[in-house]
Amino acid sequence: MTSKLSKVIVIKIGGSTLGSHDTTIEDIVELQRQGKPLVVVHGGGKLITDWLTKQGVSSRFVQGERVTDQPTLEVVIAVLAGLVNKDIVAAINSRGGRAVGISGVDGAMIEGQIGDMDKGYVGAVVKVNTGILESLMAADFVPIVAPVGLNAHGRPAKAPPTLNFNADVVAGEIAAAIGAERLIFLTDVAGILDKSGKLLPHLSPHDAEALMASGVASGGMIPKIKACLRALSSTATTCIIDGRQPHALLRAMGKRSAGTTIKAVLRQPEEIAPMGEAMEAVFAPLTSRETQILNYVASGNTNKQIAAILQVSEQTIKNHIGGILRKLNAKDRAHAVVKGVRFLENPFVRKGKT
Repeated sequence: MTSKLSKVIVIKIGGSTLGSHDTTIEDIVELQRQGKPLVVVHGGGKLITDWLTKQGVSSRFVQGERVTDQPTLEVVIAVLAGLVNKDIVAAINSRGGRAVGISGVDGAMIEGQIGDMDKGYVGAVVKVNTGILESLMAADFVPIVAPVGLNAHGRPAKAPPTLNFNADVVAGEIAAAIGAERLIFLTDVAGILDKSGKLLPHLSPHDAEALMASGVASGGMIPKIKACLRALSSTATTCIIDGRQPHALLRAMGKRSAGTTIKAVLRQPEEIAPMGEAMEAVFAPLTSRETQILNYVASGNTNKQIAAILQVSEQTIKNHIGGILRKLNAKDRAHAVVKGVRFLENPFVRKGKT
């Protein structure tokens, strides 16, 4: 992936806000004009419910996800991959943007399997193949993704080849797979609220998990929070904002974002115990910045998180870590311990993610 595509913004448009998303479309076109690579994932739950009602099919939800039998699945595919997807694509293109509508079936982008049988043909994402997304963004298109995908793993006999996926889950999985810079959820609420109904503007992953465990965060907010937590494995920032507000998306890209921001907590170097004299000798060849980055890495922080805090590019962090490895000989690296974590045992070094 090119450096341009390493700064992808994944945007999830909530189905409940699709009827009032005029400024969101304008914001998407403006962000594309600014040269920002975007992936848009959309829902369409309200419209699906309307069409199911017309067909005399009732809707039922479990943990914020629609229970999907065969008749429901047929409506879901038709509404999401057809009507909703093409309406969004047409709205963007008619305003001067460049968008292409796809679903998780196209390019085998979303491979999944049936998750909880109580939910019917609702998919659990097994793998995201990002090739089609990268190709479209490299050609300066915005992929507009409908959350249906392949029933590609452990498919039971007579089960359909396509599954319904929660759009929040798909957005989180895409953000994680592509290493997005930011994941933004546009919803019909102000953000995540505490038990008294007050907006929580900033949360750590631990705080977010506690809100779910206590039941304060419930219903449709659960898959959104879980998607944010999933994305934080490789995404610097996740946001849940009120998409009904004018130009909410553009504001979310600035420093005065409303809603709730969930960010991974970066361990600061001063939290790490001082090295002994022997260890200081081992690390003597390192500059103060390299020692700082080494401490961050050894504490389990990702390159993206370190780059965000130090306000440099990920490539700069990778270059520094490369310099560290060159300066420390093999024996020193094998025995070097920072706060009880062996440098070579750190997953970001061992797995070549530097």
